[in-house]
Amino acid sequence: MAANSTAANSDGPPVGGTANALSKGDPVEVFYRFSQDSGGYFPVALPIAGSLRPRFGRTDGWIQAAVWEDWPPMHGGEPLKNEPVVVRHTHPYWSNREGEKLDPASERDMVVRVPRRDVRAVPREPPAVALSLLVVRWGGEPTLFNEEQWGAASASVTDTYIAAFIDGAVYECLGPDFEVLSAFVQSAADLQALSPGMALYTFTRYAVCVIRST
Repeated sequence: MAANSTAANSDGPPVGGTANALSKGDPVEVFYRFSQDSGGYFPVALPIAGSLRPRFGRTDGWIQAAVWEDWPPMHGGEPLKNEPVVVRHTHPYWSNREGEKLDPASERDMVVRVPRRDVRAVPREPPAVALSLLVVRWGGEPTLFNEEQWGAASASVTDTYIAAFIDGAVYECLGPDFEVLSAFVQSAADLQALSPGMALYTFTRYAVCVIRST
């Protein structure tokens, strides 16, 4: 999965976590960011979700994990608080747009490094987020677009375009205080199969924006 997030000392809004020390084994929640996962995997609610059409899952948002190494690491007796936190995802179900699943027992897929701002103690109840997004995106074979013609953000049907908006606007402004549910569609039948109840049940709060990039 290789879901390593951006640098831990990146500028931005208030962090999800604080500078409190973390110990190996501590249960936590981490802010998962789909754009940082080179394998294109995302957490899904049920083990069969990766086999359904359209594929549907939380591509950005808080998920369960455990601290894998004590934080902050020490060097010369001094705490390195700008270093990322090493965590192990404990959410059991993962899929990509092709319906391929991850083995949750695999350390290679589950152990990642995330910024301290994207790690928080497990809340008693999931707090409402500032913004919920439902993104309807292309789930078929990616198409390469000429950057000189389309620009750095590429065409609206690409992951590059969506990442430019989510990372460059939403995460930049809100930090880890939003969530994204994505539906990966390949046909009109997939669009017709989308259920509003599916999204509303999964959101931390009701959606306030829907993005269609197909």
